[in-house]
Amino acid sequence: MKKYVIILLATTLMVIFLAETTLAESKIYLEYFYSEGCPTCATKTPIIDQIELQYRGKIIVKRYDISQSDNYKRWISYGFYDIPSVVINNETKIPNEKLNKTNLENIIISYLSGEEINVTKNNNTLNVPIFGEINTKKVSLILLTIVFGGLDSFNPCAFFVLLVLLNLLLYANSKRRMLLIGSIFVFFSGFIYFLFMLALFGVFYGIFLITEQHSIISIVVGSIALIIGGLNVKDFFYLKKGPSASIPNSKKQKLFKRMRKIVNISYLPYMIIGTIALAVFANTYELFCTMMLPVIYTSEVLPIYGLSIHN
Repeated sequence: MKKYVIILLATTLMVIFLAETTLAESKIYLEYFYSEGCPTCATKTPIIDQIELQYRGKIIVKRYDISQSDNYKRWISYGFYDIPSVVINNETKIPNEKLNKTNLENIIISYLSGEEINVTKNNNTLNVPIFGEINTKKVSLILLTIVFGGLDSFNPCAFFVLLVLLNLLLYANSKRRMLLIGSIFVFFSGFIYFLFMLALFGVFYGIFLITEQHSIISIVVGSIALIIGGLNVKDFFYLKKGPSASIPNSKKQKLFKRMRKIVNISYLPYMIIGTIALAVFANTYELFCTMMLPVIYTSEVLPIYGLSIHN
């Protein structure tokens, strides 16, 4: 008798478990990404509340405040730039501009009836000059960084800084001195660039926290690109008259004078300090005519790979 009772209980538990599993699988999962203090979120949250109440028992709503690190990583992994935004069943992505009650109802009804859903694809592509369209899911961030670095190196200011370095090394009388000056110059040139990009990253992330919209950053970046592009076109036709994004000739002469003074310094600590100062001075001017690729890299590329101040 006990044997039959055990079998009956085991069968009952298995049926209950399978029923609950089937019920859980049939439910629709809705992920809602928002941020406290976001004006747009305040208008869209009531819609989510209505949907949750309307389809109670059929959908499970999960809310993610992206001001928290883990939630931000999840949000950015879906390829979103603006909030609020919604993901249904880990595949159907609804950005801010399409987030309304009618769209949500249509998608939920389609899932409940088993109809095919038109899934919004992630925006994981970048258009890079010369290389064309790049799929960031297939290209590593390291490789893309090398590509951007290579493109960034082809500019008049970078060639001028390289010319400064070569002249600096030609005036050095010993190979040891040449290696020391060259190494210090290259290291601090890269370090200045790193600080510049880190500052840009912080600025753009700050803008996002204030506005809650990545589109604002895109507008700012686009405006800066147009201004600098216009200055470069103007320089080509009007030979650097008026405002310019290039290094002025007067500043170039100062760089060469400082360079000659450095190589003639016999006291090693002073020579090192002078080389560092020259690297800072030269690369500060270089940033003005080569800043757009770092700006695009920090504002558009890194967010696609899920990188932020949180990471």
